[in-house]
Amino acid sequence: MNFVENRIKENSGKTAEIHIVNNNEILKEWYIKLGYKEIRVERPRVLPFEVGIINKSLK
Repeated sequence: MNFVENRIKENSGKTAEIHIVNNNEILKEWYIKLGYKEIRVERPRVLPFEVGIINKSLK
């Protein structure tokens, strides 16, 4: 994740945003431990599951 976050910053990005399968609690907790916060949950019509959107401010 450090590599990706550094690349975002190098390209003047301020936020990393990730979309995950919302009911994958293990993955969600891993991202939270890395400093990400859950911002919303969506239910796309084309997918049979909810998508959790998480992000992290990059300073």
